[in-house]
Amino acid sequence: MSAYNDHEDEESDEEDVDLFSGREAITFLIDAKLYNDIDEFANTLDIVQKSLLSGLLTRGKDFIGVVFVNTENSPEPKDLTRMKNIVVAPNTAVLLPLAELSKEIMEYFLNFTTPDYFDFPKRFGIKDGSIANAIRLCTNMFKQCGYKLSTQTIIYFTNCDEPYKEGSSEFQKCLQKAKDLDETDVQFELLPMCENFDYNKFYKEFLSMVQHIEIDQFTEPNKEELIKMISNRNLQQNSKKRCTYHLKWILGNNVEISVGLYNYFKKKVLPKSVKLLRTNNSIIDVKRVYKTKTIESGMEVDQELNENVSTEKFPKSNEEEDLKPSDTRKVLIIGGRQVEFTCEEVSRMRSPLAPGMRLLGFKNLESISFHNFVKTTSFLYPDERIINGSTTLFRALWEKCIQRKKVAICVIVPRRKVPPRFIALLPTEKKNSFNDHDGFRIVYLPFENEFRLLNLQGYSLVEAPDDGVKIFEKISNKLKIKFTPHILRDPTLEIIEANIIGSAFDIEYEGLGEGCSPDFEQQDERIQKVIENLTDIFGQDLEITKKKRPGDGLPERAQKIQKITEECPTRQQIEDLLSKEELNILTIKQLKAYLQENNVTGLSITKPKLIEKVIELHS
Repeated sequence: MSAYNDHEDEESDEEDVDLFSGREAITFLIDAKLYNDIDEFANTLDIVQKSLLSGLLTRGKDFIGVVFVNTENSPEPKDLTRMKNIVVAPNTAVLLPLAELSKEIMEYFLNFTTPDYFDFPKRFGIKDGSIANAIRLCTNMFKQCGYKLSTQTIIYFTNCDEPYKEGSSEFQKCLQKAKDLDETDVQFELLPMCENFDYNKFYKEFLSMVQHIEIDQFTEPNKEELIKMISNRNLQQNSKKRCTYHLKWILGNNVEISVGLYNYFKKKVLPKSVKLLRTNNSIIDVKRVYKTKTIESGMEVDQELNENVSTEKFPKSNEEEDLKPSDTRKVLIIGGRQVEFTCEEVSRMRSPLAPGMRLLGFKNLESISFHNFVKTTSFLYPDERIINGSTTLFRALWEKCIQRKKVAICVIVPRRKVPPRFIALLPTEKKNSFNDHDGFRIVYLPFENEFRLLNLQGYSLVEAPDDGVKIFEKISNKLKIKFTPHILRDPTLEIIEANIIGSAFDIEYEGLGEGCSPDFEQQDERIQKVIENLTDIFGQDLEITKKKRPGDGLPERAQKIQKITEECPTRQQIEDLLSKEELNILTIKQLKAYLQENNVTGLSITKPKLIEKVIELHS
């Protein structure tokens, strides 16, 4: 069984929370020596500007900072309050402290990108400094931001491939700082801004230590792809291998192993919708409070299901108190009586089993229909930190399932307050698929109520001729486009965001909307010759006539059924509605009142069942 690197796992909590939630922080570290080549300096700031603008609307909670290294002076940054307890190292300068992007901060950076760059040679200057001190400054900014961070990234722009000679003191400091970045889980990206950049002189060893790999395994990144990913923050994929849940897998009496559950895909985090006050666009804070009110004795309150009690019928009492969540009760009407359940009892009913996995048995691989999709599949791998020897037993079970072509059927409860699910464990091998590893793929099995029946009665099924199938196969091949699904975004949404940003900052900003859309004219040219043969095979298209409205060309318009306003309808009215099959226009109160008048009991039911009782009464 191949090793699956999960050294970055974190202990999962039993509550329903996102364990790895947090904000993303990015610090752009720019070498001031780039100013000697004004074109490279301008290209660097252009990449940073595109990165800031690209995630301004969709990733507004990210923390962004801009720091210069190899400067002679250290002028004050934009906001000094963000630099409390942070000492700026010599020969470094902070342009933008680590903070959420706002319109004011964005306008400040756009003003900096003017041709004079705030008189950069005099205000900042250029002088050899220490990259290790600049990295220490960036890491201190991450620690002092005051928020939980999910990812921390330093993006370094430079055109110098050998900042220090091998064996010098600064060379050793940088290598030590590379080890610190690996230990503190800080990512470091290098973007060379010049051609013919040689990684072998210094950065090959430095980046190998940051990435915790052997120096022989280091591969030079693609500069164009790196610029594309940095310029658009919506394309960045900083997710890491992390265990979602640590569970105990019960195989039998007194036989348990510990396993870890991983997700194949990361859920897309969308910005939360907020309510704004119409007058000044201020954010409205909503707070829900439950209150109890005493009602005078002698008043009868109708507490039947699906009916609201009007507070105007009962005088309000001055005695009011807040109701704690633990004091709430869940009320269900069973057999005509109200049955109360506490919050603890409701949680027990929802999750009758303790968190973990239990083996139920084995099935042949052919007996499981994996096309019945219920939930995205997960991955199961052993975990030695809870129970020693779990990997040995897990491997033996995995090998036997592959040898005999079996799948394990289990019941899983990933955490508390979650109902159990039945799963099938499909053994996978890394050699069979690029995305799979040696372990078990978790396939969630559907319940009976999750199957839907497709009623094809009344539809004529037309079988396509073989020539028609071949033509549409050609059309499908000609319309194929190259794209990466996990970075494809909505082109229309991109254009809207570009218009918003352009009008807000009075700049010309082009999003990726046009680049994501296929070339429709080119597609039409590709399939033009193939489409000409469609008429010969399928014939002419049928002309569908427009349906006439009830009043168009008909002698009489359809009469509208009048609603019954009486609280209790008469027998004649019910019979008229029965003949027209329009009993559904009656309300629940009217149906209950009519049935109570006819001495029918058991009325704490839904409206369709009340209509059935009325039909039975008249049958």
